Amino acid sequence: MIGLSGSLPLEISPRQHDYYIFPSLAFFAIALGIIFEHGIRNLIKRLYSYRLIYILNTLLIIVVVILSFEKSHTNSRYKNFYTDLLYLQVPIAKNSKIYTCTDNPTDYDKVNQNIGLTANLKRHFNAELTTSNQNATYYLTTLNSFKSCKPEGAEYIYIGAKEASYYLLYKKAIN
Repeated sequence: MIGLSGSLPLEISPRQHDYYIFPSLAFFAIALGIIFEHGIRNLIKRLYSYRLIYILNTLLIIVVVILSFEKSHTNSRYKNFYTDLLYLQVPIAKNSKIYTCTDNPTDYDKVNQNIGLTANLKRHFNAELTTSNQNATYYLTTLNSFKSCKPEGAEYIYIGAKEASYYLLYKKAIN
């Protein structure tokens, strides 16, 4: 009941249910443990091998600890943002506007509708995305949209990563 009361209200909002369902998973695990406790005890008694269970548990814990340390310094959630913009210390001015150009629905969703990109730009650079070129200092597009969204002339200078994995960032040239 605690798990359900902690997760059902969050299932109403599809944007946030992925982030907030995890705290209630522990309560679901406890409930499943209580439900299946009798059957598991009977299975262990039939096998007469508590030692096997202890060895399997120990191996599982070792594997989990090793994988945790191995994956602790990887950032796969917003990998494109971090590799193309943040880790390379791309100079984005504070309080700036970034004009976005995409030519397909997938890129539009990954750029303009991407709450992670918007939040990271706000968090690290205090910058915001806009679909209007007016008062925009920067121009952001993707590798997929580059052919139709390539900035024309010398108005913008490329300042992004040399070998970008996804995002291409340009800065308006000073006249």
